[in-house]
Amino acid sequence: MTRTRPRVCRAALTPTHADQARAVAAHPSPYDPDDMAAPVLCALEAHQDSQAHHGIIRYLALRIPGEVWVTWIPDEEPHEIEHRKDCLVGDCTTYAGHPGAHAGQVSRH
Repeated sequence: MTRTRPRVCRAALTPTHADQARAVAAHPSPYDPDDMAAPVLCALEAHQDSQAHHGIIRYLALRIPGEVWVTWIPDEEPHEIEHRKDCLVGDCTTYAGHPGAHAGQVSRH
């Protein structure tokens, strides 16, 4: 019997200009507009839409550990935006301490 891998959530958020400004302020590294993600997609294992979604809003340079993440609940504001360290489990591309399965354990399809 083949076990099906859980799916990634991929709920989308279109960040506001205020969200983007807060993402720049969240880490003092040099900023390039191409570092900003739009839309932001939830990177966690599929979950209830009423639960918080988490996605990378700003990509940092490779030499800087972690990324800037936004946490949102649909139809609620403001969003939490903060620099988070990388998850160190295998090839996981989410943040340390995230809920649910690691990125390598979920299906992107």
